[in-house]
Amino acid sequence: MKFVHISDLHIGKRLSEFPIVDDQRYILERIVDIVREESPDGVLIAGDVYDNTTPSSESVQILDDFLTALSDTGSKIFMISGNHDSPEKIGYGSALFRRNGIHIAGRFDGSISPIRIDDKDGRSAEVFLIPFIRPFVVKRRFPDADIKDYTDAMRAILENSPSMGLDFKVAVAHQFVTSSHGDPSTCESEDPRIGDVDSMDVSVFDSFDYVALGHLHTPQHVGRETVRYCGTPLKYSASEVSMDKTVTVIEMDDEIRIREVPLVPLRDVRKVKGRLEDIIDAAKSEPNRDDLIYVELTEETVNAMERIRQVYPNTLHIKVIRPDNSGYALPDIDDIRALDPMEVFEEMYKRSRGEEMTDEQRRIVRGMMEDSGVRF
Repeated sequence: MKFVHISDLHIGKRLSEFPIVDDQRYILERIVDIVREESPDGVLIAGDVYDNTTPSSESVQILDDFLTALSDTGSKIFMISGNHDSPEKIGYGSALFRRNGIHIAGRFDGSISPIRIDDKDGRSAEVFLIPFIRPFVVKRRFPDADIKDYTDAMRAILENSPSMGLDFKVAVAHQFVTSSHGDPSTCESEDPRIGDVDSMDVSVFDSFDYVALGHLHTPQHVGRETVRYCGTPLKYSASEVSMDKTVTVIEMDDEIRIREVPLVPLRDVRKVKGRLEDIIDAAKSEPNRDDLIYVELTEETVNAMERIRQVYPNTLHIKVIRPDNSGYALPDIDDIRALDPMEVFEEMYKRSRGEEMTDEQRRIVRGMMEDSGVRF
């Protein structure tokens, strides 16, 4: 029995103001190539299919093309919604899709019915599709259950989802899962969380042979090797520039073997650091100037964004840092109080973006401040 595990496609996402539609189409095509080459029995898509709950028509078309191409490989497809998705939009047409081997769980409706899948060697697996859940939703379904947190909620779901008792038991879920061995690695492109209130303990999945997780963007296992986040197919933040993106392949027979197949993007997301003049000089011999670039300048420079985009047109963000990595020195409090609120905002904008605000941006921000009661 073989599965391919992917998640967190975030179709429709932008990096800063840059659309990455072509990059996403390209990497989804590469995933289809991998599926065609690996010929798995099933493809597990663990949520956050879209980047938001109101995907554009273009994003919907990209997903449609992707699912169609995957279906054409002959592999069965198992997909759930994540916290970024609209359960209704993900689940739309699921009955019709099911006839074509595409199994989708959009909204949790109170029960999880495992789906049987058989391989050519006579082995069978049951796949539990568990879309993103919140405890209060589960509590409404099971009012007599003692549900205080996410762990209790997942336990209640699984206790009310009888197993078929087949050769393998697989779960597809989109949650923040932790273990007693330490918190999993996170990165900047994920949703912020408050403490551990939204986490669930990995022990709730003890009865499963493999758990395909989505939500965290770094490839990693939680607790045991067979509870895994596969990560995003593309780099979605500056904290991911040194991260290798992969597709996870799982082979299950007498033992479970896991390997990662590298994904090579259309354009890389990279970070360059130094003095502006040095970066510009080095870029002249750079073969990949169309990459998506985060810039760290070691000194303040006038019109930095305008100048850097002459050599790196897809510069996403400029950050000015001190040689000791301390960042900007804060001005005295009296100096801040003496400033006009608009001047403070303009200075923050310039330091974070590396460029001046436009007149239209100033007009919009000033109007928002006035509507909020800010006095100038």
